[in-house]
Amino acid sequence: LVVEARAALNNSNNNNNTNNNGSSFFVRLDTSPPRRRGECPLPYAVNFIQVPRAAGATVQRVLRRGVARCGGASFGHNNPYYATCNDDDANTRELRRGNLYDGHAPIGWSAANFDAMAVLYVVVMREPASLMVSLYDYTVTFAAYMEKPKARTVNWLKNPVYARSLEMSEAEIRLAVYDDVPAGQYLDELFRRRQYGFSDMDFAIESFLVPCRPQQNCSTGGSGETHQLFATAMHNLLRVDVVAVVDELEETLVPQLEYHLGLALFAAGAPTADGAKKELLPRENAVRRVRQRLSPAAYAVLRATPAFRRATRLYLLSKDIARVRAARAKDATTTTPHPADVPLSEADYDLLTSTTALRASPCVVPPRFAWPSFFHR
Repeated sequence: LVVEARAALNNSNNNNNTNNNGSSFFVRLDTSPPRRRGECPLPYAVNFIQVPRAAGATVQRVLRRGVARCGGASFGHNNPYYATCNDDDANTRELRRGNLYDGHAPIGWSAANFDAMAVLYVVVMREPASLMVSLYDYTVTFAAYMEKPKARTVNWLKNPVYARSLEMSEAEIRLAVYDDVPAGQYLDELFRRRQYGFSDMDFAIESFLVPCRPQQNCSTGGSGETHQLFATAMHNLLRVDVVAVVDELEETLVPQLEYHLGLALFAAGAPTADGAKKELLPRENAVRRVRQRLSPAAYAVLRATPAFRRATRLYLLSKDIARVRAARAKDATTTTPHPADVPLSEADYDLLTSTTALRASPCVVPPRFAWPSFFHR
């Protein structure tokens, strides 16, 4: 994906860990468990927190293969497309060691025992504008896919995503026929007309990092960037064992999975028959159509959206965590990496240090060994 004005976001956040007076803020993450050497069975359950349109199908395939190698089973969440907490069996499921639990569900997989046993948490984050465009493309093409004879089912026809897909595809047809809008500018035009925006993603990114615990009101809070839901999500992000980002997927995900799953999942650098470099993580569930581009004006409006700002903060922190954790995982000289120091923006430092009381809440996943510590220099 090429997003117009992506450079503006990068330039404004290149040094997001350093404020104007030059002081730096850090969080020291928990140490990782010892490096695995392929022993089976796995000593923990694996919970893949599958944010929509963030390489989920690609990572899911790799994780399922790794878990199956040790005789584990894989279970997908029964709430397709977005994270909810209102299905009939919420908080009655139980995680079991050696198995994989994935799908578009919040951290903990809505299981009753997720905080009472060993769980390896995995999440992949994506730059919010890129994610929004990808989800838009997926939504528009969803109806056409589901109307194929082999894919069409009564249940999916009742899904609100299907109705939204029909609506958006018809809107594109009107833009093309009546307004002569080029194929790559549909989203930008709909965004300009306020017919589509970040709120149409039907979920908040932070909701995937807050466990489904209805009786604890984990998903409630204020409406600003410092509200309890967002702070809880930030604390839980620090707890996730494997953090990767889509735009650096191979660099950040591969070394961490090899460290924690204990087997060589990939033939790094192995050439194909024609001598080209082998793709370590081939894309799954990709949408193939003309790429949508956001104009600088639309992007400026998007960046002013509170939900987009929160998603951007989570993404930037995820990217720093991913790079540090990947670097530690590559260190072959030790079986247990030293604690990882991850840079923080001043805003994130203030939010996290002012909400450490949330650690006593059942909505914050307890650490494996010790709580993260914060410092600045």
